[in-house]
Amino acid sequence: DPNTLTYNFALNSCAKDGRHREAMKVLIDMRVNKVALDVNSYTWALAACEKTSAWKDALQILQTMKEAEITPNGETFEHAKRVFKNIPGKWGEAANLMHDIRVKRFH
Repeated sequence: DPNTLTYNFALNSCAKDGRHREAMKVLIDMRVNKVALDVNSYTWALAACEKTSAWKDALQILQTMKEAEITPNGETFEHAKRVFKNIPGKWGEAANLMHDIRVKRFH
């Protein structure tokens, strides 16, 4: 059976090729198959969104990270920043989500 590492390898491939829709499907498959998602899973999915400026999917990824209490790392932050940099008003929303995750994690 596939594990987190196997799925993350697929997500990394999606990120390199900018296949954000496929990355979103991989995240869903992981949840359906009860495979643990880690910060790398979400970060690679965000990287795939970055390539195609898929900000709505990126926002959904950040929201899911918040719900799963997965703390973003520096790489997550950088990919999110690049996804939202040209979307008026959305970078603040994304930054707030990541801040909320970190605050919740340490309380």
